[in-house]
Amino acid sequence: MKWMERFPWLVYSEYKSGAYCRICVVMRRSLDESKGGHQRVGQLVKDPFCKWKNALEVFETHAKSGYHKRNSELTDNFLKVMSSQAVSVDQQLSSERKRQQEENRNKLIPINEGNFRALLRYAAESGDKNISEHLVISQKNALFTSPQIQNEIIDICGKIIQHKIINEVKEANFFAIFAEETTDIARMEQVSLCLRYIDLKDAKQHKVKEMFLEYIPTVDVTGSGLANLIITALKKHGLECSHVISQGYDGAAAMSGYLHGAQAYIRHDCPLALYVHCSAHSLNLAIADSCSQADVRNCVGIIQSVGSYIRHSAQRTAVLKIKY
Repeated sequence: MKWMERFPWLVYSEYKSGAYCRICVVMRRSLDESKGGHQRVGQLVKDPFCKWKNALEVFETHAKSGYHKRNSELTDNFLKVMSSQAVSVDQQLSSERKRQQEENRNKLIPINEGNFRALLRYAAESGDKNISEHLVISQKNALFTSPQIQNEIIDICGKIIQHKIINEVKEANFFAIFAEETTDIARMEQVSLCLRYIDLKDAKQHKVKEMFLEYIPTVDVTGSGLANLIITALKKHGLECSHVISQGYDGAAAMSGYLHGAQAYIRHDCPLALYVHCSAHSLNLAIADSCSQADVRNCVGIIQSVGSYIRHSAQRTAVLKIKY
């Protein structure tokens, strides 16, 4: 009994006829199983201790061992958690994570206020009584400043602009179409559709206008798929395919192919739509190809350097404006 009073972790097994360390048996963590451990665990942990002649020496050595001290610490922590004297690691991590979430959300409030709300507040502070009274008097669910309503307003503005462009195109009667297929940052394939027409509002100066109409998501980037996409978009906006007199794309086979390109399929519904290789793409291809020549490559490099030299200085830019 004196041994058990001196070493409170000591227990005796009748079944094994030997002594064990109840802490190390339950935790069962040897130095071999932990980081940097090299000491093997045998008697008192995996095997019963039966050599009573050297008992005190063995017990003292075990009590001073690294794995026993570590297991004792784990045991104390476990008992404190189970007796509600301490918070478990999971709860601590959960509480810390919740605290960080709340803190981050509070930080995002001023950061993500957005231009829309800033403009409203600026208008109210500048003397717009209607906005000021609306923001102060109206209920929170009727301020019309939520992200959903902002997106609705943007969508409505887009439709108004589209409607105006379509009316100008219909007034001009004939028009050309331009399209480019690309992948956005969200890895979504989409086609940008533009219209080129003559603005007849000014009878003296009939200016050519080129206006962006819309982005159209797509998954079919074949010639027939892109042609069907463009034709469907024109019909959706009430534009007559027979009034398309030109179409311009890049030189990719899916767009320019004379048999299975988008321009060939569009010609079936728009017989007057003559295909012309986009001049901007032609210029880009010509420059890229000519840069294989050292003189041209050096010339383009010098032009870029001169442009950067002037653009990066407000004083040099001002002088350039004065001279030209």
